[in-house]
Amino acid sequence: MRSGTSAEDAQRALDALLDAADRRLETTWPNDPPRLRQILSPLAWRRKLRVILDLAEKYLSNRLPRLPTYAARMSLSLQDLPDGTWAEVTIEAPAMRLRGRADLIQRTGRDLVIRDLKTGRVLTNEGDILPHVERQLRLYGAMTHSLWPTARVALVVDDGVERQVGFSEVDESEVLAWLERVLASLPQDTDIETYTIATPGDACRGCGHRHVCPAYRQQAPAFWRTENAVQMPLDVWGELVAIESPDKQTANITIVDAAGRTAKVFGLAAFRTAGIRQGDTVWLFGLHTQERCGRPGFWRHPYNFFEISNDGEPTRAWTLEMFTESSGS
Repeated sequence: MRSGTSAEDAQRALDALLDAADRRLETTWPNDPPRLRQILSPLAWRRKLRVILDLAEKYLSNRLPRLPTYAARMSLSLQDLPDGTWAEVTIEAPAMRLRGRADLIQRTGRDLVIRDLKTGRVLTNEGDILPHVERQLRLYGAMTHSLWPTARVALVVDDGVERQVGFSEVDESEVLAWLERVLASLPQDTDIETYTIATPGDACRGCGHRHVCPAYRQQAPAFWRTENAVQMPLDVWGELVAIESPDKQTANITIVDAAGRTAKVFGLAAFRTAGIRQGDTVWLFGLHTQERCGRPGFWRHPYNFFEISNDGEPTRAWTLEMFTESSGS
């Protein structure tokens, strides 16, 4: 419900979402639950907050309508989409075995502008749009052409700055060829174990399921041993060889990791190490590090990690997940 300016309404809605998430965490976190407003550094949080609120204010000011619920359930075809700008439009292309939801679609006759709103990283270090972002938008475009071949499609990614994503015939052919390769490993109407088609690499950094991915757990240590062009997640696992508790709140551990290296994890919240002992196997996913990791264009996996920083900075690996297996001795 609108009760103030667009900026005020956006801030109020975001605060309500963050407060609700904090309350949920309080019911599941053993002690000292994370506060979402403190997960990022103050500077990073201010930047993230500015992007989120600027995008929300920008589009709230336009008072964009959503499609009626009945239309969304019926997967309204793009040809039947009324002229105007519409939010959260479902696109389903059975021939391509794809279904997605576009943040915004603006239709003017046969002209469609598909916009994807991002609050995270959009550009590479060289200033180009990230390949997976381009691919996502181009798949939206290809789906649109599958349903409406004569539509004129433009693609835009908006992270506070609108950037056009190229969608030439060559671009469309390339993304369709990529999709064909992917679908070739996914026979229709067949159940497939995900680990059989997993390809560990750079994409693992953004995957929230890697701790249950046998392919990742098996292949990641090979990346740890040498410098690689691939940047792997800040995870480590192996046999616990030492544990020390510098204070009541934290503990430090030393392990021989799965790559045969001696690695250390500092500042673990004390509750995580309760009951573990030398010889146990430990897995840690989502750590932080202060090491300089490699040289330009190459990544070297760290030897030293932390959960809670000891340098006075408000840095903490809030998304850390830790698992243990007793040695039985």
